[in-house]
Amino acid sequence: MIEYVDFPEIPADIAQKILASAKDYVKSFKSDRNNIDEHFSDYAIPEFTDKTLGVLLSEGLKIYPDLAWFSSIPSPDFLVTWIEKNMPVEVLPHVQIMHGGNRVVPHIDEKRRFSYNYLLTDEGSTTEFYRPADEYKDYTYAPYMTFAPEKLTLVEQLVITPRKWHKFPSTTIHGVKLSVPFRVSIAIDII
Repeated sequence: MIEYVDFPEIPADIAQKILASAKDYVKSFKSDRNNIDEHFSDYAIPEFTDKTLGVLLSEGLKIYPDLAWFSSIPSPDFLVTWIEKNMPVEVLPHVQIMHGGNRVVPHIDEKRRFSYNYLLTDEGSTTEFYRPADEYKDYTYAPYMTFAPEKLTLVEQLVITPRKWHKFPSTTIHGVKLSVPFRVSIAIDII
């Protein structure tokens, strides 16, 4: 599902600064699992019918009690400058942080067809790609939903090579089983 691309490696000094920023963000992160709806209050709520495959992400904690937070923070200026000088793309990157749990629930991304991602941490987490199970193949789904495991069929699972750019299919249902509770990557969204 993913495709490795020949983009330049991010220098170690820049990577270390990004990791330090991400750790600072996680230290200051305030969210209450008992009030998870508040965390998702700014998200666009999809329409639900009797032919909807998923549930709101805020319901994901009931299905996946080990749910990790997924945070996206703006890229620091030094990363933006490096990307502008060294990459064949003209969009701004952002820093993605998975933290505080063991699983990023199965979902699709909003507003991007795919992204170029660069994993900074090296921990062996498993990325999984799914399709709706046969009996649900005609059901609809959208961003900000997650899906019960029994409604999905696993298509592929892999460990993404760190410090190597890859093209990620954002509109395919995907999730991550984290091997450590802190994962940081750089993403460049292609809409």
